[in-house]
Amino acid sequence: MKREDGGDENEIEKSLISKKPKLDLSTNSRQSKLIHKVILKFIRSKKHIIVIIGAGVSVDAGIPDFRSPKGLFASMKSSLPSNYSVEDIFDLQTFLDNPALFYSAARSFASIEKAKPTAVHRWLQLMQPSLQLVITQNIDSLESELSCPLIYLHGLLASGTCQNCSQKASKQTMFDHYRKGKVAYCQCGGVIKPDIVFYNESINSDLIQSIQTASKTCDLLVVMGTSFSTQPMTGLLRWFDHCDVVVLNQTSVNLPSRPIDRLSLQVLGSFRTIFEEAEGDSEEGFWDGV
Repeated sequence: MKREDGGDENEIEKSLISKKPKLDLSTNSRQSKLIHKVILKFIRSKKHIIVIIGAGVSVDAGIPDFRSPKGLFASMKSSLPSNYSVEDIFDLQTFLDNPALFYSAARSFASIEKAKPTAVHRWLQLMQPSLQLVITQNIDSLESELSCPLIYLHGLLASGTCQNCSQKASKQTMFDHYRKGKVAYCQCGGVIKPDIVFYNESINSDLIQSIQTASKTCDLLVVMGTSFSTQPMTGLLRWFDHCDVVVLNQTSVNLPSRPIDRLSLQVLGSFRTIFEEAEGDSEEGFWDGV
């Protein structure tokens, strides 16, 4: 089935079906739109999908990443005393000893409150009922409106917990204090800690167990916007050896070795365009014509 743009959908599909250990398709090629469609068709064929979301998805929503030269860490650094690093204020013990350091730098989080979901999030919502679980490493809660099971692996900024009485604080309360750069206190007088996972703080073991349980029935793992450079995600990948993996990321990801009969496909470039094109090509939804 030849197309005017020179693409050959059948050949691309055969490449996917052949399940080569490493198939790297560049979204910069002139066949990119056709490749995007084939990838969406492949994803649509699966029935038990788990999606892992990283910072790249939030960047596409206008939220700065953490470590780039113009990212959140750089912005937060300017409000800190010279003897503190940004990493210091995300340390659990430092927060407990001096929460004002964190909150004074947290003004940089204020813009996150106004961020809106992207085409990626709309696509995830339309994947029901095949979407088994979304695991997000982001703390901005852009995925909060999804109706599928959702795990915030690193917590979220939009809620907090009193360190004295365990009373929960609302999104409005937390962002009011981020904007002001002032410590949030509970009515009991206790300090409210944002519900994010700080350095030297353990991730809830129940969340890890939930991921392991869900992985047993997964037939496709979709990874978007993350390079797997941090724990615990690097270690969790071993639970997905039995299913196909599709990675959508700006740069190549070093995946663990996988069985030869399992697809390990990486699509490099702006993965957002895949879903924007799918959305724009159909009046009724992402999957028309796919």
